[in-house]
Order: sequence, then structure tokens, then C-alpha cells
Amino acid sequence: IGGPPAVRRGRAEVRAELGDPARLVVSVARLVPQKAPHVLLEALARLGDGVHAAIAGEGRLRHRLERRAEDLGVAGRVRWLGFRADVADLIAAADVFCLSSVWEGVPLAAQEAILLGTPVVATAVGGMPELIHDGVTGRLAPPGDPGALAAALGEVLGDSARACALASAARADLERRFSTERMLARLEQLYRGGQGD
Repeated sequence: IGGPPAVRRGRAEVRAELGDPARLVVSVARLVPQKAPHVLLEALARLGDGVHAAIAGEGRLRHRLERRAEDLGVAGRVRWLGFRADVADLIAAADVFCLSSVWEGVPLAAQEAILLGTPVVATAVGGMPELIHDGVTGRLAPPGDPGALAAALGEVLGDSARACALASAARADLERRFSTERMLARLEQLYRGGQGD
């Protein structure tokens, strides 16, 4: 497996750009129904005022989501970043990387978060349970459940030692599984080569 994505700016600089929040949740997702960003907003409303979210991505739901944030009273705690070329910088500066999707493959941004050492809190959909073992390498919540997502976020944000342990376990697990897959692929290639295929 390759190393973590290149980070060009330091954590302090990125967080200063985002208003120096006490706790920062970063999400990288298109603003479309599949990604259910409204669930993240509703979870944010259940967390303390010190928790802010930065959402990188564009999509047709943006204006509706901005209004929803206003209705929930969290508009001042959400930064809508649009398309960003410095996603790795944002993820590395976060306390938690979060996805609230109702459907997902195995998102690249979540894998980047793991490689960057940022703990992941996401919904248990698609390939996410293959990437994150709930309570061991991150936290998973049921899709469409802002209360459960808020509880998972609160757990990780409220305990830095736990957050560190989850992030370390996630990276070790990803590297181990990727190495095993590569080894098996090489063995299969050698075996097939030996059979004259």
C-alpha cells in the first residue's frame, strides 16, 4: 500500500482558515441524496457548540442544506468548502472524518483518512463495514440515524486517547489486509504461470 496522501499545509494553518474550532469534523462528499449530508447536520445539532463541520464537495442539494443548517441553528458551525484540491490537508487537520451516506462503495476519502491517521465515523453501508470494524478501527452508525451518528462522533471527539487508538488500529488493519491481498495475487500469478496459463 502506498503512503498517506501528500499533505502540504500544517494542521494549525488549515484549522485557522476554518475558524479555529475546538473540535473539527471533516466530510468529503458530493451534496446529493446518496451522501445524506443532512444527517451529518442533524447530528451536529446534537453536539456541543465547540464542534464544527467542514464539508468539501458540491452538488444540487447545497442551497437546501444551507437552509437546513439555518433551521437547525448550526449554520455558524458549518463551512461549505465546495470543490477542494487540498482534501488531504483538510482530512489531516480534522479530529474526525465523517461520512453519513445511505449508500456507499468503499470511498477513497475514507481510505485516505485512515492512511492520514484521522479517525473515521461513518454509516454502516456498502463497503464501509469492510473498511471499518465498529468499535475497533472506527465507529459505524446505522444510516439515516442522526442520533446514533452524533453518539459515535461524540464518543470519538470526547476521548483523544480512544480516537488515537481507533486511528492506529485502522491504519494497521488496512496496511495488513492490502499486503495480504497483494501477496495472494502474486502467489496466484506465480501458480498460473507455473501451469502454463
